[in-house]
Amino acid sequence: MVDYLRPSLNEIADVTTIQFGNRSSNGYNIAEYFDLTKAIDKAAETADAVVVTTGTGTQDEFVYWSEVSVHTQKPVVFVGAMRPWDVIGSEAPANLLNAIIVAASGETKCFGTVNMLNDEIHAAREVWKTDNERLSTFIDREVGNLGFVDERNVRMWRSTPRVQFCNEPAKWQWPIDITQWADPKHPPRVEMLMATQGSAMDVAIKADADAGVKGLEIAGGGGTPAAVKYAEDKGVIIVRTERFRTGPENWMPQKARLLLIASIATGGTKEQILARYNQVRSLEFNDPKTFGPQRATTTQQGQR
Repeated sequence: MVDYLRPSLNEIADVTTIQFGNRSSNGYNIAEYFDLTKAIDKAAETADAVVVTTGTGTQDEFVYWSEVSVHTQKPVVFVGAMRPWDVIGSEAPANLLNAIIVAASGETKCFGTVNMLNDEIHAAREVWKTDNERLSTFIDREVGNLGFVDERNVRMWRSTPRVQFCNEPAKWQWPIDITQWADPKHPPRVEMLMATQGSAMDVAIKADADAGVKGLEIAGGGGTPAAVKYAEDKGVIIVRTERFRTGPENWMPQKARLLLIASIATGGTKEQILARYNQVRSLEFNDPKTFGPQRATTTQQGQR
């Protein structure tokens, strides 16, 4: 695919490739997510930026896993396509070229991992897939795109909160280090339960606890205090989110699960794991005037 883009690609970047896998995005397990993190960090040791191609089915999870677990400040860009490479009207070649343009531009340095599809650049935390057919499937509804790619021009409109610590690497780094997990081939098992009307949440919570899960992400209400205590007494760490993908935190439960996996893998007490989880979950701009959107001031000008 990379060779297909030459010779135009040669004017943009010197690109080498690594074949990590060749399956649908749903075909990878969490142990392989651990391996992908290591592969990205290793590639960034010698490259100026890293582009990762994946299927779009769970790309919003892939990109967020990279966001919380990869350590490099260099640009990391995930890309895919809604149409196969070899069909008429495929956007795949343009998407791959645009992802390389974004990575090579350096515009997303210190942004963490970003997603690029349909000429749009999205933050890993906010992006989610909304449609299984349309090219505009990825959105970040609450706060909008990070930017766009117009031909070879990268146009950035906002940044991610991590940028404020770009010159302070110790603060920029998340307190996450999955290499601390003793058995990377068997990462901590964390399950997600989504509450539905009349569902037997207590049964599911107790069953997961009995099965030896390390963590539970409960989306929506559900679970009596007795069932939660039963699980926690067995050492299960429980976090909660809303069921939907928008709202004040713009936070989807699938990503909460991945963050909990990474936090548990880093080690420590329950209190340390939850503190780490909440720190990554809730980072915002400390100084909006310097790093975030400018505050608007409204003045009344009569009755016009």
